[in-house]
Amino acid sequence: LMEMPNSQSKTSFLTTTARKVARNGADKYSMELVKAIATKYSEYVDDGGKRIGPNHFAYLSIIQWMAEDKDAAANYADKGVEVAMNYARATEARTNAFKRFAESVKEGTMPTMSDLSKWQREGKAKAAK
Repeated sequence: LMEMPNSQSKTSFLTTTARKVARNGADKYSMELVKAIATKYSEYVDDGGKRIGPNHFAYLSIIQWMAEDKDAAANYADKGVEVAMNYARATEARTNAFKRFAESVKEGTMPTMSDLSKWQREGKAKAAK
């Protein structure tokens, strides 16, 4: 990963691996891999501009938490809220789910992507009533 030249293949590998690491948990991967993913995925997300959706920030928050950088995890969770609010497909339910995610991180509990999806579904169901 660290040696791969920048390309679409590297981006695909990085985003797929980051999602997998974030969803599977730290106990399945070496700390060296988690930290490498945290470093390279941070670069990708930070350079992504408007094409980066809010889920990338949630994945990155989880990975930073796994890499034992809770400040970075909280910062990326907050950035996910900001992006969710301005994202093209923003809804109140989705934005509120990202707010809940960020609040949980700041309180010292890292939610899962499943939690975030569940909160989005719950918010959507409430909005439909």
